[in-house]
Amino acid sequence: MVQHHLSFDTFHKKADRIVRMVTDIHLETVTPFRGAPNPMSKALRTEFSFVEKTAMYAGRGEALISVPNASGIPDKYKEEDIFAFVEPELFEILDLPIIQGDVAALREPNTAMLTEKIARKYYGHTDVIDKTFRYDNEVDFRVVGILRDLPDNTDYQNEILVSWTTRNAMPAYASNMDNWGGITGGTYCFALLQQGHAIAELESAMPAFLKKYHHSRKRNAVSIQTTDADQSAPRQGLRRRTDRQKLPLGLDLYRHFPADNGLCQFYKHGYRPGAQTRPGSGCA
Repeated sequence: MVQHHLSFDTFHKKADRIVRMVTDIHLETVTPFRGAPNPMSKALRTEFSFVEKTAMYAGRGEALISVPNASGIPDKYKEEDIFAFVEPELFEILDLPIIQGDVAALREPNTAMLTEKIARKYYGHTDVIDKTFRYDNEVDFRVVGILRDLPDNTDYQNEILVSWTTRNAMPAYASNMDNWGGITGGTYCFALLQQGHAIAELESAMPAFLKKYHHSRKRNAVSIQTTDADQSAPRQGLRRRTDRQKLPLGLDLYRHFPADNGLCQFYKHGYRPGAQTRPGSGCA
């Protein structure tokens, strides 16, 4: 059991160069929050040449999937925790093996990647390139690729990955795509550092970054804290503090895949092997 827990997401070949941006919420105490603003990926790419790749990832808790069939009445599936909007660069950061199709197609709106398991569930086989389905009775997607089924020892179990750019035309998301506020817990930002570059470089560059990119109501950031309040947590803290708002938000950065042992899922909320909490449940 302990060996299984410690194996979570260690199979990613670039693990020692991957980080994930998260947020701190400042109330009476500082509360880590796993979400990141929608424009974060684009801003990191723009500002830092030593950041090789960035990718946004927004998981949805529930999704109603409608799949056309010969009867004309679509088959409907109510899915939980398997649907996510992603930027295609995610496949260059994490090891998500594609067995059919081309990830470049995810640059187009209304495109999707499915795992083998989901392809068989919806269509009865895996030869499903160019098949279609509808999401939440609202948006049609075209299948452009098939992924090998995901291993158990990953915290990212989404089996339907659809193009991030689709959100630009969806009323629920379009107005927030460039908004540094309105952060949700299921929206992550991953970054891959260039070889030979350390997390300390990103850390030292963050004060200027935070002054340039912020929510308009939280512009009075007054300090950067480079260590965690919890000194036992093996992560790098980058916190923007403000005395302006009752719900100030700060950006926090930590190494998502530590090179020595365990993952953020273990140390972020104090998880240790043998605890009752599943690794990754509620992980920020």
